[in-house]
Amino acid sequence: QEMDASYNQIDITPSLTQASVIAYSALTGNLPVTITKPVKGGTPQSTIAATTQYTGTIAWEGSPTTFAASTVYTAKVELTAKPGYQFANGVNPTVAGSDSVTDVNVKDSGSKLEFKATFPKTNDKDTPACVAPTGVTATFGSALSTITLTNPAGNTAGKWYWMDNAQKVGNVKDNPHTYKAKFVPTNTANFSTVENIDVTVT
Repeated sequence: QEMDASYNQIDITPSLTQASVIAYSALTGNLPVTITKPVKGGTPQSTIAATTQYTGTIAWEGSPTTFAASTVYTAKVELTAKPGYQFANGVNPTVAGSDSVTDVNVKDSGSKLEFKATFPKTNDKDTPACVAPTGVTATFGSALSTITLTNPAGNTAGKWYWMDNAQKVGNVKDNPHTYKAKFVPTNTANFSTVENIDVTVT
């Protein structure tokens, strides 16, 4: 008995998906980054002004809300490359006004660049306006600790303290005496404490 065989032909056509290739402009060599130099009493910068190549953020070591006097500050910077750009290994970020740029690190396939920029010490503290209190009175033999000093109008905000609280007041009624006091400003970050100020007691 003859048997007919029936065959179905299957065409196998390779299906190739073409991988898309994205071209990047490599950011190499010196890369200028603008950061406002810390100054006493200033507000820390938190973002980097966007360029055509990247955006960025700043976190300051110590998390200051304002910059204090006589202090060295370091900015921890993270830059993010914009579409079409990529940070190359060996890129050298530069920050005008800084003393050093360290801990440079390219990560996330070149999309991120981290580094630290350390700036010079901010200016020294200012001398506060601290005109001595007047009209201070006391009774003979009382301790200075019993006499409260009021900060005169026009002075820098702050408080007055006697240098020696235990010192006794002499016969100031007939012979006014001066006693040493110190002025402590409220803003100790930017103003210095002044000691041994003469205060007349009558």
